[in-house]
Amino acid sequence: MTVDKKKKGAKSHHMSTRMCVACGKRSASVHLLRYIRTESGRLELDRKHRKGGRGAYVCGSKSCFENALLRSLFNRALRGKVSFDRNRMLSEFEG
Repeated sequence: MTVDKKKKGAKSHHMSTRMCVACGKRSASVHLLRYIRTESGRLELDRKHRKGGRGAYVCGSKSCFENALLRSLFNRALRGKVSFDRNRMLSEFEG
């Protein structure tokens, strides 16, 4: 007699992994902050991970976030130039 690990009707909960654009650490996407580039080219935090388009992920470390801003890593990850207000982005990151 074999034991079937999957029960009928049971949903599997797949956790997608993403990589921090600054440090390269891989983690489940729910544990990372997702940023997108809007149609106007502004960098925007996607709090619910639901907005359409390419996303760039950053771990919860403030140093990783600042590093991504300073080294233009969002431009590369989002495949285009992004504009942002550094002070607003930092306050949004902390809050």
